[in-house]
Parts: sequence; C-alpha cells; structure tokens
Amino acid sequence: MSFEDALEVGRIGEGLIAAWWQAQGWHVLPAYETEANSGKGPRLYMATQERLITPDMMCIKGARAVELDALRLEVLRSLARQAIEGEITDPDAWQEQKAQEAEDREALAARLG
Repeated sequence: MSFEDALEVGRIGEGLIAAWWQAQGWHVLPAYETEANSGKGPRLYMATQERLITPDMMCIKGARAVELDALRLEVLRSLARQAIEGEITDPDAWQEQKAQEAEDREALAARLG
C-alpha cells in the first residue's frame, strides 16, 4: 500500500471514529496533515518552545476532553505486545525508580548501622 493509500485509509477510519464520538454527544476537533509530503502532522507549539505532534483528534463534551490517536488494529496489537514484553519503557520513570531504590538502600543501610 502506498503512502497516499494508507493516508486515505487513515482519514476514512478517523472519519468513522469521529462520527461515533459525535453520535455519543461529543464535539470533535480533528487534526489533519497540514504540510504536504512532510510526513508530520500538525504540531502544538508549547510555551516552553517545545513542539509536540498533536493527537489525531480531540473530543470535547462539557468540561471533559479526550485526545485520540487512531491506530490500525495490527499496530495496536504490536504496541500492546511490545508493552507486555517490556520493550517499551519510560526512561524518566526508569531513572526515578533506580534513584528511589538507591535511596531505599541507603536508608536501610543507615538504620542497620
């Protein structure tokens, strides 16, 4: 499947997802490809000067908001399998865990004398 074909399939899927959320009473703000041939979707320019890729859509109902990324089922299954197998780790959380373990060891050693 070419990139253009995959993009069209993705847009059709996103349209179906948006229609479902609308039928549930939510407002939907889609974020579509804005730069031709860039391979990147719209970006959110943060006050901290970071630029984040936006999710596929934001759904809003009252004071609630949900960010969604539409994924093909095989991609979702692959990500789930990677997470289960421990291949996806959050480097910051890993560093925090290691630091906490070191603090715990030091505290235990100090108490034991």
